[in-house]
Parts: sequence; C-alpha cells; structure tokens
Amino acid sequence: MHIGKLMARLNAKNVRFDVGSGGIPELTSTDIAAALGMVPAGLGRELLCRMWWPDGAALNAHELRGLLDGALFGEWRERADAMVTAQIRIVTAGNNAERQRLARSALDAARARMWPSLCETYAKLRDAVVEELCDPRLCPDCAGRGELSRGGVVRTCERCEGTGRTARGTNWRAERLGMLHQSYPRWDDVYQWLLARCSDEVQAAGRAMADAVDSAVS
Repeated sequence: MHIGKLMARLNAKNVRFDVGSGGIPELTSTDIAAALGMVPAGLGRELLCRMWWPDGAALNAHELRGLLDGALFGEWRERADAMVTAQIRIVTAGNNAERQRLARSALDAARARMWPSLCETYAKLRDAVVEELCDPRLCPDCAGRGELSRGGVVRTCERCEGTGRTARGTNWRAERLGMLHQSYPRWDDVYQWLLARCSDEVQAAGRAMADAVDSAVS
C-alpha cells in the first residue's frame, strides 16, 4: 500500500479504513505510528509527516522550519566560506603568478556559486518549496494518470516519467516569493537546491517507512 495512504490514517478520520487490503494484514493506527517512529528523526521524516499527516505535522511545525532553515543557511554559509577562503588565498599568494592564478580561479568559481544576500525571501522560498512538495502540479500531458494511451497502446508518460506530477513553473514560484517573474532567475539555484534536497530526504524517509511497515506485517 502507498505510504501516504497509510499515514493518512493517522489524520482525523472522515472515511472508513476498515476495508480489506487485498490479503495484506490490516494495520492499525498504532502500527502505523510505530512504523513512523522507526524512521530516523530529521528533515525527511518531518517532511513526510507534513505531506501525509498534517494533523501530526502541525504539532511540530516549528521543528520542520528549523530543519529547513538549518539546511538552507548551512549551505549558504558553506558557499560564503568558500568565497572567504578564496579571498585569503589571493592575499597570501604573494608574487607567485601560478598561485595567484589558481586563487583567482577559485574566487571566480566561488562567486558564481554564491547565493543572494540574506533577506526575508529565504523564508518565503522555504515555505514555497514545502508547498510545492505537498501540492505538486498535475502533469498536463497525462492529467495526473502517469500513463498515455495512443493507438490502443498504454505507455508511461514521458513528461512526468509516470509520476503524474510535474514541477511548478517559474511564474508560480516567483509569485510565492513575492517578486516579478524577471527577478526569479537569480533565486532559481537556491530554490532548485532546496527542492532537490527535500525530495531526496523524503524519498529516503519513505523507504525507511516502507521497510518498517514490511516488518510489521511480516
């Protein structure tokens, strides 16, 4: 069974979940909560809860924000440190032309990777990434089905790779960040980095949750 559907059982119930699961032993809310407890604590587990168990996630909203800020600003600091390190190399290169060349090359690379200065946009970006994860856009090609039927042959949708979901567009992201579309490109690297980091964390947490569920029913 889909991990999200299992975790949804932990929310306030407004539908019946006592229907059989095709031969799979029925899991109680206690079983599901216990399996969730086996998922390593951290960003992935908190995001998994935010996506599929909003009732529970609301109790730890501050923790999720803290973990996201830690990841985001930790990366910002690493990039800033790389710039400072490169600047120090230039100052200490002396008259050695080769050392100066390498130091300036390192500084150019660090500047190219550096994100915009710290400002309130980072908080908006953090919230937008979470919103995009929790409410992805349906694939316009397959209407969220993940498959296309052509000439009587059913094939996996190439655009969404069978997921039924595609990334939000830059207009949507710019709106969430409170800026004009023309201003968004300088923030795209930050957005894409955090979205990829969160997606990886969620996938890892989902696998851990699936393993815990398998153990519970085996």
